[in-house]
Amino acid sequence: IERSPTQVAAFIAEELAADAPSAIFNSCGSDVVCRLLEVSADDPRTAALADAALAGEIDALCCHKFGRLVAASILSNGLTRQRRAMLRAVGSDVQRFARHRYAAGVVAAALLHCTRDEAAWLAAE
Repeated sequence: IERSPTQVAAFIAEELAADAPSAIFNSCGSDVVCRLLEVSADDPRTAALADAALAGEIDALCCHKFGRLVAASILSNGLTRQRRAMLRAVGSDVQRFARHRYAAGVVAAALLHCTRDEAAWLAAE
């Protein structure tokens, strides 16, 4: 994906968006989604894939063995609106997420990649 032309990466994102949950909650699929977000997060088709991931239960995304990787990648590479949606979801029950085996990494990614004001808000929750 990193060496593929942008059009090929966008095509992959478009195909995965059709059935986002099966890609996101899969070991290989989650890696592909993460690489797409790293390489072409601002492409409309990759953004649609990330939006499809956020359209489901964000709690489930954060607490899943492979979904957490996509959640962390959205926090580090996603569009501003996608990062804010993730941050709101994490902030809704930050104590539970911080103690969860997989979601704790998402909380760490949120603190690492958000602004100081957002980090202060998250820490206060």
